[in-house]
Amino acid sequence: MNTSLNPHRQPTVRSAANFRPAAVLSAACLPRITIPDSVTSIGRHAFNSCVSLTSITFLGDAPKVADDCFEGATPTIYRKPEAKGWGDTFADRPVKLISEKP
Repeated sequence: MNTSLNPHRQPTVRSAANFRPAAVLSAACLPRITIPDSVTSIGRHAFNSCVSLTSITFLGDAPKVADDCFEGATPTIYRKPEAKGWGDTFADRPVKLISEKP
């Protein structure tokens, strides 16, 4: 998995089919992350206790997701308007369009 973790820019996961960010995230470090369209699933406890994580931007269709991937974290999910498979929530987190980002 390739990531860009410049503290002055939003981190972006560059490639990974099954995203398990435990290797690149600690429980309280990143406020936001961008997930590329190459990610097709998000594993259990992927964002477990990431208390500082406030937003996740997905650049592709909705990936398969474990029900407990956001346990202890409360991010808002942002997506592209043309992306498929999204509803009003994703693993019990609110989903909004990228254009609605603050």
